[in-house]
Amino acid sequence: MSEGSKLRTNSELEWFEKALTYCSYQERTTVEVRKKMQEEWLLPQHIQENIISRLFEAGILNDLRFSDSFIRGHLRKGWGLLKIRRALEAKQIDKMKLDEAIGLVDMTEYKNTLRISISEKGKVTYRDWETDRKSTRLNSSH
Repeated sequence: MSEGSKLRTNSELEWFEKALTYCSYQERTTVEVRKKMQEEWLLPQHIQENIISRLFEAGILNDLRFSDSFIRGHLRKGWGLLKIRRALEAKQIDKMKLDEAIGLVDMTEYKNTLRISISEKGKVTYRDWETDRKSTRLNSSH
């Protein structure tokens, strides 16, 4: 562990434990944790950075893992990749991590999910699928 990321005071340790508890309920984004520390806990910037660093080092905070979980969960709900991408962008997930997570999607499973959505809900149209397919192909060509 680097010297700069060590927690320096009992107060920081208590805040770290509070952040750990906050992250243990469900996957969180870095932005969500930072917002909680800034707006609700009113922590100074240097303490926030120490806590964020420790959460990353401990493997507790991971935006790629959050994105992967979010994508899988919302695919099961019948969401398309374009809608999922927009939702993750709204959560301020880093574009590179977002592209990487979407690249991990099993396209066979995705197509099956869309077929099920079409047959069960009748809400997803071929045009929705085609738009998602083109978007995914364009984004994965970078």
